[in-house]
Amino acid sequence: MVSSAHEAMHQIFREDPGLFARALPKAGIPSRRVDTLFRVDAAEDGGFLLAVEAQGKPDPDKPSSRTYYLAHLYAKYQLPPILLVVCRDKATAS
Repeated sequence: MVSSAHEAMHQIFREDPGLFARALPKAGIPSRRVDTLFRVDAAEDGGFLLAVEAQGKPDPDKPSSRTYYLAHLYAKYQLPPILLVVCRDKATAS
């Protein structure tokens, strides 16, 4: 059984996913900005990756770069990726 203290160390990052990115520079470790990426574990099939991208305006080059990004995620983690694109307006979503 997992202890409460053990679970609390993980919960900190679940509640504040940006904590790690903010802590790296303070530790003297350079970081680079990446899209939000979650690994979702499921006992039945091993799980999947959920990549979340914010899209502020239409960009005709995005479909090809997203295809590359999803292929890279699959090659790196050997899990099927799912891309969720969040848009501010319907025109951008279309």
